[in-house]
Amino acid sequence: MSKPVSVEVINFGDELLVGIRENTHLTYLGGQLAHHGVSIARSRVVMDDVDEIQRGFMQAWECSDLVITTGGLGPTADDLTRETIAQVLGVELVFDPEIEATIKDRFAVLEREMGAHHLKQCYRFEGGEALHNERGTAPGLIYQQGGKLLIMLPGPTHELQPMFEKQVLPRLKERGLIGEGDAYVQVRTCGVG
Repeated sequence: MSKPVSVEVINFGDELLVGIRENTHLTYLGGQLAHHGVSIARSRVVMDDVDEIQRGFMQAWECSDLVITTGGLGPTADDLTRETIAQVLGVELVFDPEIEATIKDRFAVLEREMGAHHLKQCYRFEGGEALHNERGTAPGLIYQQGGKLLIMLPGPTHELQPMFEKQVLPRLKERGLIGEGDAYVQVRTCGVG
């Protein structure tokens, strides 16, 4: 790594702001990045509202090299993140038949039909990359523009964590944004003042 990477995490979801869910994603991502020598400079929690998503993302994108978002990628009506951020970045969303096939396969294993509302998850940024979700239907997304990197992760913890460890960390290493190994060792003691 040449210069320190400025990182901001945005957690999307009304459920975080009204106390239905605890924001464990920030702690998890902070720990993972710190182990590789990168600190989160800023974080924010943003409600599922188009204007708030636009405002929060624009502020983060303006002053960060790497923006990581969590939540808002699912099939429900309040999952507005993908479309809103694409609009802010001025990039088209393109339908990806591979994502559709993956989601259909997931439903086939469950012996269920894929509902039409799941099709909104089949879009990725033009020129961007989709990250396979081994435990859910919403793929993660990666997009680079103007020397900045955007990583969008699904909200459920059991989907986010394996995606981050297996797919995001290797890509960050390839780009030289994080170190190869652990940046620090934590030693815990007992009975020592």
